[in-house]
Amino acid sequence: MEFTGDGPPGSGAVFAAPIELSLELVNLDLGIAVRGHLSVPLKQACSRCLGVFEQILEIDVNEDCALKQIDAPESYAVDDDDLCQIPLLNGDELDLSELVRQLIAMHLPTRPLCREECPGLCLHCGRDLAAGPCNCLDEQTDPRWAGLTNLKLD
Repeated sequence: MEFTGDGPPGSGAVFAAPIELSLELVNLDLGIAVRGHLSVPLKQACSRCLGVFEQILEIDVNEDCALKQIDAPESYAVDDDDLCQIPLLNGDELDLSELVRQLIAMHLPTRPLCREECPGLCLHCGRDLAAGPCNCLDEQTDPRWAGLTNLKLD
């Protein structure tokens, strides 16, 4: 099944556009196997320069899910037979939003970068170094390291 829709709330992501899902559902004895792919367009802030950029997060899906109610707290109890299965039932319907929410939350980059070679911000004045060098003197020493300036190594 192929589907395009809004990203689920609560994943910690800011979506730049609707997400695209291409999933196959397989009936198991006590659950549903979900296989496929998610394409998630995100808006993120670069961890170096703080600039906002768009990135597409590609996630391969290979999950076994439980036929339990999403809103029931006991559905999330860990049994030896049920280890890490995400509940899918919302009343009498299959609801994949909890699975998609958890997958997106798990795959969000912890330190997103607008580009690998992003120089970031100047430590002294905060200028974006991608726009060019700043006029700060780099001779300013962190007071915590000041004691090492007189150290002579021969």
